[in-house]
This record gives sequence, C-alpha cells and structure tokens, in this order.
Amino acid sequence: MKKNVLLTSVISLMIIAVLLTSCSAPKQPAEVVAPMPTAAPAQPTAEVVPPTATAIPPTQAPTVAPTNTPVPVLAELTLTGRQGFVIEDTSGVFLFEVENTNPKHAIEDSQFQIAIYDAANTVLDTNDNYIPVILPGEKQFIAYYFYLEDNQIADHIEVQLRSGKAEEFDLANPVFSIDQVQFLPDEYSPQVSGIINNNISNKISDLKVTAVAFDAQGQVVGGGYTYLNFLGPNSKSAIGVNVKVNQEPARVELYTAVSSFSAFTEEDSTEAVLMLLDQGFIQGEYSAGAIFLVQNTSTDSVIEDSEYRAEAYDEAGTVLATDEGYIEAVFPGETLAIYTDLYLPDGATLANVVIQLNQGEVGSLPYQANPFSSTMVKYNDGEYSDSVTAIIANSDANLIEGPKVVAIGYDADGKINGGGYAYLDFVPGQGQTGVSISYDGKEPPTTVSVFAALSGLSSLSSSEKEMAIELLDFGFGVDFNYAGVGFLMRNTSTSDAIDSARYQITGYDPEGYVINTDSGSAGLFYPGQTLAGYGEFAVPEGVTLERVEVQLLQGETATPLTPDYPFTTENVTFIPGSYSQKVTGIVKNAFEKDINDIRVLAIAYDAAGKIIGGGYTYVDFVPTNSQSAVEVNVTIGGEPAKVELYPLFSSLTEIAE
Repeated sequence: MKKNVLLTSVISLMIIAVLLTSCSAPKQPAEVVAPMPTAAPAQPTAEVVPPTATAIPPTQAPTVAPTNTPVPVLAELTLTGRQGFVIEDTSGVFLFEVENTNPKHAIEDSQFQIAIYDAANTVLDTNDNYIPVILPGEKQFIAYYFYLEDNQIADHIEVQLRSGKAEEFDLANPVFSIDQVQFLPDEYSPQVSGIINNNISNKISDLKVTAVAFDAQGQVVGGGYTYLNFLGPNSKSAIGVNVKVNQEPARVELYTAVSSFSAFTEEDSTEAVLMLLDQGFIQGEYSAGAIFLVQNTSTDSVIEDSEYRAEAYDEAGTVLATDEGYIEAVFPGETLAIYTDLYLPDGATLANVVIQLNQGEVGSLPYQANPFSSTMVKYNDGEYSDSVTAIIANSDANLIEGPKVVAIGYDADGKINGGGYAYLDFVPGQGQTGVSISYDGKEPPTTVSVFAALSGLSSLSSSEKEMAIELLDFGFGVDFNYAGVGFLMRNTSTSDAIDSARYQITGYDPEGYVINTDSGSAGLFYPGQTLAGYGEFAVPEGVTLERVEVQLLQGETATPLTPDYPFTTENVTFIPGSYSQKVTGIVKNAFEKDINDIRVLAIAYDAAGKIIGGGYTYVDFVPTNSQSAVEVNVTIGGEPAKVELYPLFSSLTEIAE
C-alpha cells in the first residue's frame, strides 16, 4: 500500500541507496566531513644515559597507526555552462545544466538563484529554489518557468549555484533509463515524448521529468518539465512534456529526477484489488479520448484515491500523449467507467492506448455503495453532434455536488466504440436530475451504458440546509429548435445578500427521456430581492419538449458591491422579427460610480401570466447616475403579452475606479 508520507530529499536519497544496494553486501553511509590530516608517525628517540653508564644503542619506537581514515576530497555540484531560455509573450522557460562529478556520492539540497536582466542590465525578476538530489556522476538539466510584465524584454539570465551536502551512494546501476525520445511538433502545444524505465523493484512517485531542445550546434533552444505521478517497480511509463521552443529542434533529450515529493514504496501484490476490466479509445476530428472499466474486487472495502495513467501511441510505437488522474472512489464489487481526454499532436493517428493503475487506499466514506444510479439511458444521433442522455438518481439523503458521469458505447460484438463524459452541478438528496453527455464515436453504438461517480469536485450538502433562494415560477418556449427557459427566484433572507447560487434545467420528452440540459450561476441577490434566471438548449428536429424542470443549489452569504441595489428599468418593449425577436429598454444606474459588465435578463409572459421564455445579454457599462440602452434577443413560444428586464450583478461585474 502506498505510504501516505511526504519524504524529504534526504530520506528519499537514503531509501534509494538502501534499495539499490540490497542485493550486495550491506554498506553504511559515511558521514561527510572536511578532509583531516592524518596523525604523523612518531619519530625515533634515543634513550638518555648517564655519562658513567655503558652506552646502549638507541631503539626504534613502534610506528603509531593513523587515528582517522583518509576521506576523499569531494567535488561540489557545478554549472556546466550549458543553458538557454525561450520566451513567448510574457512567459518563458530557462534551462541550465548541473553536474555531480563524484563517482560515489550524491549531492542533495543544493540551491540556485536566478536573475533576469534586460539589455540595460536592469533586474526584471529574481527567484530561487532547491535541487533535491543529483546522483553520482550525473548531469541534469533544471527547468524554471518565469513570467514578465508586458513592457519587459529579457536580454540575459544569470544563475548562481550553492552546492548541497554529499551522501555516500555507491550506484551500481542507473535508477532510470530513457527510450524513444521524440519531438512532436504542434501549432499550439509542441511536446517531447518518451519512455521512462524504472530499473529498481520499488514503486516511485512524483518524479520530475525535464525536456530540453537543442539546435544543430548544441545550443539550448527550449524545453519544459512535468511530473510523473507514479512509476511501477521494474516497469516503464510513457511521458509527454509540453515545451516552449523558438525553432524546430535538431535534437531533444529527457532527464528524470527524484523530486522533493518523491516516495519509494514496496508494492504488495496481494493488495491489487482494483482491476482493469476493459478499455478502448476514440479519435474524432478534433478530439481523442481513452475509456476504460475498473472493478473493485473487494466485497467489503471502498477503494479511494487510486491513480490512472493513459498512454497513447501511434502505429510505430511513438508516444503521442499521456494523461493522469485520480479515481476518487470505487465501492465494494463495483464496476466503474473512466473517460480521459487525450490531446494529440497535429496530424497524429492514434493506434493504441495503454492504461496503468496505481492502487489506492481503503476508504471511510459515509456509505458503502455508490449513491448514484442511472435510468432512461438513450443515444441521440444528431445532425451535427451526438449525445447520450440519462436520468441520474441520488439515494443519499444529502445533496451531492460535482459528480462525473461517463457514457460508454459498444458495438454489436460488445467492443467499446465510443463515449463521453459530463459533470453535473449537483444531484438533490434522494432526488434526481437529467444529464446530457456529448458523445464521440466513429459509428453509432449498438448499446450504451452510463456510470455516475464521485469526482474531485464532489462535496456533500445537508438536505436540512436553509433554502434562502426560493424558486417562484418558471416556464419555457420553443422557437427554431431551441428552448428558452425563464424563471423567477427570490432571496427569502431580509438581512443577507446571497451569491454563488446555481441552477440546472432539464427538458423531457413525452416518454420521460431527457432531451437536453443547461446550468449556470444565478447571480447576486440583495436581501429580499426577486431576480430572473434564464437557460436555453437545443431541441432536435421532430422531438417534442413536454416539460422542463428547474433546480436550485443554494449559494453563500456575500457582501454586495454596492450598499443598495442600484438598477431600475424603463421603456421595456417587445419587438417582433422574422428571424429573431428581442426585448429592448433602458437600464438606469443610481450608484456614484460606473458599473461594468452587468447581465440583463428578459422574461416574457403570455396573457395568462405564464412564463413563455426569455433571453439575456451583457451591457459593457452603465454610467454613474445615468442610463444605458439595452436589447436582448429572446427565445419564446408565441408573442408575449408582457415583458420584463432584470439587470443583475454577475461574476464579471466590476465597479469602475
């Protein structure tokens, strides 16, 4: 089982030494001290005798053995002089090489500091950091990302190095080796890929991998770094490092190093309770992904915080992309689906995906079974894009935020041939909500399955939490295959402003299948205030929207940007049109400063006072103690008898200085 301990670099180094020498005679690390002079042998002495005595020949005194064992003079960590930097806009990367020439001593906890200068030798930026470990005889490149202001231009960078302490470390064989290093050009995200081999029998976590690009003369022309979450014992892993380069490199290299976070653990094969059941991959015109199924073979334990890595290869075995992530929880006996995005280089063709798992820990969640289930699963073959819809139910009494929902499609032979995923804002306690998942696959699936699970975004909210934001009314209209859903909410608190409340909308057909969904932020509510919300979604040709459901997630108390709600509206008018319809009006600002980027919603009613749709827009600014005109395109079901405008503070709103 993985030890839940953050190792310091010193302890990491000692563990490596023990691991690597475990097959040879035990060797104790020697304390590194300054070279000491050895004791000089005693000089011969003559015995003094009285003049009257017979002289006795002098005797040779025994040589005294040195009291200290000679200690070799150790070299410090040094800069080799190979360095360079690349900058794009205001961000850049600086790379420099260090070398440990000691054959049997590693150097740990070295420190470097960097100064960035412009052409006038003005200091633009400085920083410092540590180099955890450089192994015996090793050269290692260090990559450092930096950021400058818009008007700053870096001309040269200087680095200073303070060597750390040495630890005896007789390295019989390299810990890591690297194969298949390639540069993968891409317009937006060039990368260097390769294979990292672990040559010892222990699992290693949090390795730092640095990529360096060189021109034909061997000058550094770019690079970058990333972290490898885990590397199994005596195994290999693909890696991809996004790099900044200023030209097509003639040569690229990868360097693997122990980081300050690295841990070395023994893996017990009896603990492998999370098993890989099935896997597949997809590559569309603009995206690619890996899909796989895992099963918790334990019948009584929840497995939490397992890790996965998806490795994408082309036909020649070149690493095209990798992605790592966490599997938050797999319940006893449960089979769970995982979908992860793969970002491939321009023009690359995906031929194979390898999935690696890192076992998690036995967990202690408040339930022993997955609280989510799916029903009414349906594949929808769209004109421009496909989707899978379903209803997700929550058996727990608490509202659960942020579950991840994965759809998997299978062909007639039961082989995975497509899929997708989506995140839900929330699922009410002992309630349900709809989900719509964008689906990618070359062919329509014969069958589809939907799996909902806790994610890294998930949290629980008590069903007894005070419902400050109340849903007053809602309604919808359909126009040109789009549904517009308007609704009214009220802050029932007379003393507190509420922000960060969220809504989610689900549309259903006459059979109860989900047609589509929408979600978003409700804005800032002043005490006792009534505000409008609006959402919209596509309705496929020939499908009837029978009903909609609006659900609210309560927000938090907040401090408003202004003491009182500053907006009023005038001259609100509906203007029909052949292709688009709109609501126009005037928004007034009574506050003493300009207010920027306000959201304005329109709500339309029929003659019976029923909401039949709406719309929204943003107004760049409303001047202080003045007004701005506004027009809102609306989606409504028929000509309205009444329209209203609701200005509100959004996450983009600012008070002008």
